[in-house]
Amino acid sequence: MLNSPDALYQLLPAYIRQRDAQSGGALQQLMAIVGKQAQLIDRDLLRMYDNNFIETCEPWVVPYIAELLGYQPSGGADASPALMQYLAPRRELANSIAFERRKGTLMVLEELARDVARWPAVAVEFYRRLAQAQHLDHLHPDRPATADLHNAAQLQHTGSPFDTLSRTADVRRIGNAQSPGWYNPSSVGLFVFRQRRYSVTRTYASCQREAGQHCYAFSILGNDVALYRKPVPPAQLPLPILRGELEAAPAPDASSASADPALYGPGRSLWITVPDWPKKGDRGQVPPSAVIPADLSSWSYRVPKNHVAIDPQLARIMFPLKQRPQKGVLVSYGYGFAMDLGGGEYSRPALPLPARVTRVRVRAAEHGAPEPGAFRTIGLAIDDWQTARAGPPETRPEAALVVELADSGSYHGAIHITLGQGESVWIVAAPGTRPVLLLTDERDGAADRISVQGAAGSRLTLDGLLVAGHGIDISPRLPDDGEGTDVTLRSPEDGEAIAPRQSADDHGTGIAPGPAADGDGIDTAPRPPAANDGATSTGDLCQVWIRHSTLVPGWGLSCDCRPTHPGQPSVVLDGSTACLRIDHSIVGPVQVAGADEAAPIVVTDSIIDAMDASQPAIAGTQGEIALALLTIARSTIIGEMAVHAIARADDSLFLGKVQVARRQAGCIRYCYLPANSRTPRRHRCQPDDAIAAARAKVDADTTLTPAQRTARKAIVSADTALRVRPHFESLRYGSELYARLHPSTASEIASGAQDGSEMGVYHDLFEPQRLALLNARLAEYVPATFEAATLYAHYPSASSQEAKP
Repeated sequence: MLNSPDALYQLLPAYIRQRDAQSGGALQQLMAIVGKQAQLIDRDLLRMYDNNFIETCEPWVVPYIAELLGYQPSGGADASPALMQYLAPRRELANSIAFERRKGTLMVLEELARDVARWPAVAVEFYRRLAQAQHLDHLHPDRPATADLHNAAQLQHTGSPFDTLSRTADVRRIGNAQSPGWYNPSSVGLFVFRQRRYSVTRTYASCQREAGQHCYAFSILGNDVALYRKPVPPAQLPLPILRGELEAAPAPDASSASADPALYGPGRSLWITVPDWPKKGDRGQVPPSAVIPADLSSWSYRVPKNHVAIDPQLARIMFPLKQRPQKGVLVSYGYGFAMDLGGGEYSRPALPLPARVTRVRVRAAEHGAPEPGAFRTIGLAIDDWQTARAGPPETRPEAALVVELADSGSYHGAIHITLGQGESVWIVAAPGTRPVLLLTDERDGAADRISVQGAAGSRLTLDGLLVAGHGIDISPRLPDDGEGTDVTLRSPEDGEAIAPRQSADDHGTGIAPGPAADGDGIDTAPRPPAANDGATSTGDLCQVWIRHSTLVPGWGLSCDCRPTHPGQPSVVLDGSTACLRIDHSIVGPVQVAGADEAAPIVVTDSIIDAMDASQPAIAGTQGEIALALLTIARSTIIGEMAVHAIARADDSLFLGKVQVARRQAGCIRYCYLPANSRTPRRHRCQPDDAIAAARAKVDADTTLTPAQRTARKAIVSADTALRVRPHFESLRYGSELYARLHPSTASEIASGAQDGSEMGVYHDLFEPQRLALLNARLAEYVPATFEAATLYAHYPSASSQEAKP
């Protein structure tokens, strides 16, 4: 392999190289030119060799290898790269010969689900769960017609893939879309697990003072949530921990009960640490022998001395009444959710930071005193930077400040940011962490909130955070705020356009245009900053970017996931026309007021939750028309919208009425909008399309009179609008099924996006395409005379609510 352009020159005899060096090196320069071309040829040969193998070939080669093996990939060339990873799965193709040899086995069905649809799965032959009449010569003690009530832990798996109770035969087919029957002798069910486990590491538990000072919740917000176990190879199933499973073995009394060391302890699925407990001076590492799995749904359990009760299904902790923790409770656990959305410890794409920045670190109180050079609070870090920026020019730090939150702990105190011209502040979570900003009004007479004022060209970015207690106030910087500094603008992303989809290799603040049905991009670029002439630093922020963060709707949660302050806004644009970008985030209502021109608001792959579909999600302070230009893609809006204009909306769900003042410009495509919405032109939106199709069928019926046709149209329009309404598993933030479409949702919504995926924030999961592809493969690999179907594995969640529109 040629590692450098001089590789060919080094192969020449030494005396020739010496003579060339004496004559000026002309030969070396010529050989370097030839060497560069030889390098390209060498790399191309290596690439061609790699393309011979499915493990190392380029994506475009995969369909050609598939054709050699008789594999028929789904989809077309116009599919997005994110979707193509499911339509032409490399792993299934690599194992296709092995799959063919093992046709008819359960194991191959589970591997198909992992390779084709990227879902962990469990296959079940339902004939093995049918109650059978016992014969003395052929006994089946594992298939009785009665349930064993002694094993409470096993009874909790009823209705799950691990259910062991026997049933009588069901004559319905498992593939019946309207009324499927599982327990049929010829039925095979493939249970897929759509949820993922997300970890929370070493953060404070929330004290439930209403129940008692000895009662705690794992969630720092105080809501009930099911705890998930760490997936174990090879199955990698994301399973919730049931009360019976957390117990190591049945115990004669509560004081002798203990937790299973495989689930509880350092590095396990959950762990709690209580400093100075049970007595002062202890390190507080509660051992498994001191943990009692219990039902704490009513907080009425009496915990024995020197023990701790844990309810894994509600994520609750209870201590003895006379042994309350004095220094808080630190917890590590995992919860279930659908995708990388909002604040979390998952891996996030790299931020497009400026070339030169000032970096500082802030440590959470849970992790002890900060190391030298780190700060105790975010406010202190920003104040120190702003003080240095006001100093002599030779000692000023860079105009871009990156505040890295180093731990998955809690951070307190108000954050007031005043930015000069061209300055920017980036408050980001360290990789693998989920910092929580608790703005809890600890000071009398002052609200702990995030407020930012900025001059022309200034920016604020929040990345990977969870913010509770208050929201963000954004306002322009007024002339009496002080003199600005003469700062050269270094932001490389000024003036870039913002379009529906963000590219994986995007290095600017704009979202690179992705594949769209009409090929149109969205141009809602923030205003470029004015030239810095050293005058008074006034004007307005250029951009506020909320990325992979959660601004808790309603500022906080009760135990049943109800908001503590319903209707309170998460973001307030108070006279500011800054470009507000919300990307892969969950936020509460957005209020816009006092501006002289429209503020651009760009929402992508996010949820804006007004906590009620009849409350304003994006509007003015009193629900009036907001002077805002909205661009939205693949998002779910829970609440009403009243904005000046919509530049473009794609693949989104609007659960409340939409009012747009300027209807002549903009377009809404492949979205759901309630009746009586006033919008720009619509393209393939629901329920309009479904109603038009139903009315067309009535028009095609020549047996109806004009009066009958008019009456029938009114009936089918009302029925279709009711049928096409989206239904959700839960609409309460904090639930693991938050904003997920219910399986009963009409196909016009569940697969109504422009590429066949579902509308709303979970569009990029591509679940309809994955499900269709998996069902097509199942038909090839099930045993003869058997019928298989894909089923969603479901465990009752403490925080899930009944489905509602």
